[in-house]
Amino acid sequence: MLTASLPYPALRMRILLALGTGLRRGDTESWKVSDLDFENCSVTTRSTKTKKSMGSRPVPVPIMAELKKYISLAEEKRM
Repeated sequence: MLTASLPYPALRMRILLALGTGLRRGDTESWKVSDLDFENCSVTTRSTKTKKSMGSRPVPVPIMAELKKYISLAEEKRM
């Protein structure tokens, strides 16, 4: 799955989050950069219905590194 997702960076990040954290599809599709805590290597999830925080989950360090790269590349493309 990860190899097949290489041409699709956004899909790859969703797959990595799902595999590394156990997040459900809806959570991986709706995450925002502001949901990531790079210092504590965690992601905060929100209820899709109530928009309330459902707490944070730990994210493995290698996946956080991939997320940082993805966000940096996305920001570079915007400029």
